[in-house]
Amino acid sequence: MAGLAGRAAEKVLDLGEVILLPGLVNAHCHLDYTGMAGEFLPPKSFTDWIKLITAAKGGWTYSDFAQSWLNGAQMLLRNGTTTVADFENVPELLPEVWNATPLRVFSFLEMTGVKAAATPAPFSTRP
Repeated sequence: MAGLAGRAAEKVLDLGEVILLPGLVNAHCHLDYTGMAGEFLPPKSFTDWIKLITAAKGGWTYSDFAQSWLNGAQMLLRNGTTTVADFENVPELLPEVWNATPLRVFSFLEMTGVKAAATPAPFSTRP
């Protein structure tokens, strides 16, 4: 505390013997799949894993994905995460789920098994 003597006008809060760290960042997450944790035996390959996830999520409802997303967000917060890059399978959940958590969320659209409501425009190149 001696190093703080020059700042006597400011309030000092002694936290005791602790380490104060910034929040953790999860740089790749699938919050809407949280509820699937432990549902499958470890697959032999990434392709097998994708097939399992795709089959499992086919039976889920909007509410299942929303609850899974919120449960995942709570898990991150309990473990010190404050920022997450989340790959969304159900973008319709946004921004409703964003508003339900203090996490800083950067959402990305998952491109595995996406079924678009609109037909994409043809690709064209600039001259």
